[in-house]
Amino acid sequence: MIGAMYAGISGLQSHQVKMDVVGNNIANVNTAGYKKSTVTFAEALSQTKQSAKAPQDGLGGTNPIQIGLGTRVSSISTNFTQGTQQSTGRKTDLRIDGEGFFMLNDGNKSYYTRAGNFDLDGNGTLVASNGMKVQGWKATKNTDGTTEISPGSPISELNIKLGEILPGKATKSVDYRGNLPQSSGIEPLKMMVDDGTGTGVQVEVNIEFSYNMAEDTWTWKASGANIAEGRGTFKLDRGEIVNAMEIEPIRANNGNHILKSPLSGGIVFTDSTYANNKGTAKYSSHQIITSGDVYDSLGAKHTMSMEYSKIDVNIWGWEANHTKGLQMANSKGFVIFDATGQSAGNFLFAEIDPNTGLFATLKDVEGKPLLDDNGTPVNSYPTPKKLGFDAGIDTSDPTVYIPSYSIDNNGIIRYTGDPSGITDPNFPIPEVGAIMNAEYKGFIMFDPANPGGALPPDEGANPVKIVPGFGNITQFASENTVAFEAQDGYPMGELETFRINDNGDVMGYYSNGYKQVVGRIAITKFYNPNGLEKVGGSLFTRTPNSGEALIMQPGTGGIGTIISDSLEMSNVDLSEEFTDMIIAQRGFQANSKTITTADEMLQELINLKR
Repeated sequence: MIGAMYAGISGLQSHQVKMDVVGNNIANVNTAGYKKSTVTFAEALSQTKQSAKAPQDGLGGTNPIQIGLGTRVSSISTNFTQGTQQSTGRKTDLRIDGEGFFMLNDGNKSYYTRAGNFDLDGNGTLVASNGMKVQGWKATKNTDGTTEISPGSPISELNIKLGEILPGKATKSVDYRGNLPQSSGIEPLKMMVDDGTGTGVQVEVNIEFSYNMAEDTWTWKASGANIAEGRGTFKLDRGEIVNAMEIEPIRANNGNHILKSPLSGGIVFTDSTYANNKGTAKYSSHQIITSGDVYDSLGAKHTMSMEYSKIDVNIWGWEANHTKGLQMANSKGFVIFDATGQSAGNFLFAEIDPNTGLFATLKDVEGKPLLDDNGTPVNSYPTPKKLGFDAGIDTSDPTVYIPSYSIDNNGIIRYTGDPSGITDPNFPIPEVGAIMNAEYKGFIMFDPANPGGALPPDEGANPVKIVPGFGNITQFASENTVAFEAQDGYPMGELETFRINDNGDVMGYYSNGYKQVVGRIAITKFYNPNGLEKVGGSLFTRTPNSGEALIMQPGTGGIGTIISDSLEMSNVDLSEEFTDMIIAQRGFQANSKTITTADEMLQELINLKR
């Protein structure tokens, strides 16, 4: 009887613990980040009346005879299933969509929590409601003023100082996007004209036009079967011919003058024999200008224009200018397009050094050799290799030969074929007509301080060096849409606000319209989260059985992502808790009944004396 009473007492005690746990769960039904607990029971020790015996001496085996001595609480486990989401609209309220924990520090020890009700203190530090500092990675500043996160660096507190100054950054690259109309310029003209004998014999004349950017002059060239090439030049003023010059008249091979070139007015070629036989060339604007703002190292704004001029079939020249007239170096080049309208490369015009006769090295705004980022002079023609391209090649070497090429008035070099007929398997020979100019690898340069004045930064910003990007420009038979798309510089700004994205990055938004990362919140993971110890305030600390805290970037390794403007609420399910409450109550009542019943049996035993 006494054993039954003690077993009942253990049942009362265990169910009382269960009721305490259920009560605590219900009390925290609205606690942010709270994780409910569950109780499991185990049988207490048993009293063995008879041990088990093996079969022997012709008798079978017998089982043990044991009497249980009650129950005990075997575990109180934390349920880490994710709680429901509550939107708050506060950008410092965060929840983890996954299994990780926020990491907090009180200056001496680290704590872990799922409750993300954070705020900024007076120093701009991101803190929990108890003042503990949220841990993460601070952004490091590069030499150009940009910031980045180095996850390998130590974690620390995160500071978000509204009003912090972001220094201006000089523009280093500019990108252009859109379409240059394929029909711009003067389209080739084809005419059937009398051969000049007046007999009505017709010959075909093809007339092509090209534009010289440096001299703002158009060149026409006539060719065809049985035609001696004719050519001439003119300028256009609002579509009308001015300053026309016929360099070579258009004649048949027999010497007869067969076609009159235009000298004024529109672009009209006239048959020398039959004046009514005319060919009018179609002209459309070949010059397009777009502009945009760029910045120097002090954050001062400059406006740079870009003028595109169609100079030949599938070739557009470009020229950058400072709208206030500052001198610009390396500010010209040309873009070629393939037959599908896609950009096929950006090139430098070739320039000949009048002193040496060799291809020139480009100069900066101070007249010094223009150097690229590697300190190498920027040449207007490729450096000769085994296959030589300029007068500086050693032609005495039998393995080296000079191919033929031509240079037009714009400085565009075209391969015309190797006169020796030699082929070199180690150096691919270009196709005849291929453009041989050097690729544009330098940068447009201008000095915001007056050239010749004090060197920056004493009296001005550093020289601005801008790499132009034309890779997103096309040439289709459509309207002009080319535009200044983007540049990477900005003026000085102040931090006005911030947002936290799902990767934990704290993105700062500045008054100059720029944004950059300020820091990144860290998330921790444990191999055995049930081994963590609750210390109140929705906080946990690690224990020897939880394992070390694995510090990870949000969104990696399945640890989860961060959702801002919301909190994770308690994962307590009231329906489950009320059910457990009933079970605990009935279990407590049943164990109470065990005690009272055993007491009545003892009372009967005592009554036997009567």
